[in-house]
Amino acid sequence: FDTEFSKLKESQITDQLGRFGFIVEPGDYTLNVEHEGYLFPSKLTHLHSFETPEYLGGVIHIDSKKNPNINVTIPMDPTTDQIKKQVLVWKRIRDFLLAFLERINWPMLVIGILVSLWAVTIVPETINVLMLLLYIFLTVLKVVRLKLTVKSFGTVIDAETHAPLGIAAVRVFDAKRKAMVTTRITNEEGKFSALIQPGDYYLIVTKSGYEPQQTGSLKLSKTETLAMDVELKKAQRDLHEGGMQLPPSMNPPSAQTSTEETKTESE
Repeated sequence: FDTEFSKLKESQITDQLGRFGFIVEPGDYTLNVEHEGYLFPSKLTHLHSFETPEYLGGVIHIDSKKNPNINVTIPMDPTTDQIKKQVLVWKRIRDFLLAFLERINWPMLVIGILVSLWAVTIVPETINVLMLLLYIFLTVLKVVRLKLTVKSFGTVIDAETHAPLGIAAVRVFDAKRKAMVTTRITNEEGKFSALIQPGDYYLIVTKSGYEPQQTGSLKLSKTETLAMDVELKKAQRDLHEGGMQLPPSMNPPSAQTSTEETKTESE
């Protein structure tokens, strides 16, 4: 929902892995999630993932067109009919402990570095130096993971100017079955999003005024999304037909048949 106008922007059904993807313009948004046997927002889990923050309700602010996707993890609580009360109690205890450890993580790292630095200054032994290096390494690792963003969208751009290409058709094909899986249209920033099952895929991207582009095979795992960038070259115009020349493999069957018949007649 767009919070400014209280208007529904888009609805999606999650795939078998529970994934979804929204590419939106900068602004403020809220999400509403429904699933039979589950409650939203969650009252049990209050953790924060390094890569995708958990969404427990409230406003999501998108302030940049460079990262226009809403990429969050949404926990949902089973209803009392779906889970035993004893399990709920243990889950609350576990979530409380994990949330507590997450909150004190930064203070413990800072205190550990200061204490280790003091120990090295007073007693410069190998064990103290190793402890200091360990705390520094853990701190750097945490900073890197916090800044790490998971790209969950692809981009279509001009091969020469690198300008984003909107209204480009992105067709996803199963590499083994040679069958089209889904089609997406890029937005004005040239971005597209497609959540598909793990496997081998390739893309065929087309846009008026540009040569069609077929990508190489891309193997996706359960944790990966289709985040491929594709460059399109300006089309070479056919002087006789005044149109764009397509590779033979991408021509419609009727067009190929008529071409063969013309050659036969000329012979």
